[in-house]
Amino acid sequence: SERRGDKKIDRFSLILFDIRSSEIVGVNHSIIKTIQQYCQPNSSIKITGYSDRLGEAGYNQQLADARALAAAKALEVNNIKVEGIGQAQLYNSSLPEGRMYTRTVEVVIETPVE
Repeated sequence: SERRGDKKIDRFSLILFDIRSSEIVGVNHSIIKTIQQYCQPNSSIKITGYSDRLGEAGYNQQLADARALAAAKALEVNNIKVEGIGQAQLYNSSLPEGRMYTRTVEVVIETPVE
């Protein structure tokens, strides 16, 4: 957590989506449960989906959108803004590890602090 003004900000990543998949599997289910514990009724949540650079840009954009939407659906909370970035350069995409870590969804929760 970090504090910015009158808000507490928590950041999470759901990593290791399978190639060409937006399905939340494995350890990501427990990460979703952890994220839910940080969500309050007055929290504002932003979910950003990403994809690696392999394949066609339009498809990767759709995949990033689908990953963000899948995470939003799994969270089952209100006040969610969803965005897909598509082929992001989060990590070195020339390496298999970089592409793996780029197949991710980032969740940012902003909660007002009294």
